[in-house]
Amino acid sequence: MVQDADYFTATEQVVFIPGPVGKLQLKTQAKQGHAEATGVAIVCHPHPQFGGTMDNKVVHTVYRAFRDCGLDVVRFNFRGVEASEGDYGEGIGEQQDLGAVIDWLQQVRPGAALYVAGFSFGSYVVADYFFKLMQGGNGVEQSHLALLLLIAPPVHHFGFSEIHRLPGAMHVIQGTADEIVPFEQVQQWCDGLQTDNGAMVKLHLFDGVSHFFHGRLAELKHTITSLFPNA
Repeated sequence: MVQDADYFTATEQVVFIPGPVGKLQLKTQAKQGHAEATGVAIVCHPHPQFGGTMDNKVVHTVYRAFRDCGLDVVRFNFRGVEASEGDYGEGIGEQQDLGAVIDWLQQVRPGAALYVAGFSFGSYVVADYFFKLMQGGNGVEQSHLALLLLIAPPVHHFGFSEIHRLPGAMHVIQGTADEIVPFEQVQQWCDGLQTDNGAMVKLHLFDGVSHFFHGRLAELKHTITSLFPNA
């Protein structure tokens, strides 16, 4: 475990923090090419029961995109994955894990703008966590939330139909040839989604792209970095 001063360095670090049911395994890295970090980003991985980990290539691509845009970055393994302790939590426990990471960041980066992304199952964890936050179920300060990014959200599974409002700026990235998530249902869900500030939800469709963005990861990274015009 690294010391406080070394949580975010030019070289990626493995960090362990206390989680709700045991330690959580994180990887952290400092922003690249910027004098000072403009905020901190968290990326959540796909379903742990289908091989999802923080080293998934889509997760890693998102992580690097945020890093290159001047953000300190964190990705982590949900409970029961690799060195994170505990067992699969049906999406609810994983939201508690996300909350623990956010709480930790509020201690080591107090007041920092927060950017949160999730891929596939991870996008459900992110969306439901912040939906419940708006209902008063969690304690992170919404004023620090700068952006939510959902990639290939499995709206036909879990409880997306109940998630109708989310805080902050919202972006969704979806492939039209996703073999797991029907993109038409993602469009419908986005059309009915409201944001706390009244802004439109921005849906980015990738024509002909599969669930795991095979052959299009560079384009995915470019799309994310384009959200930061001053990067």
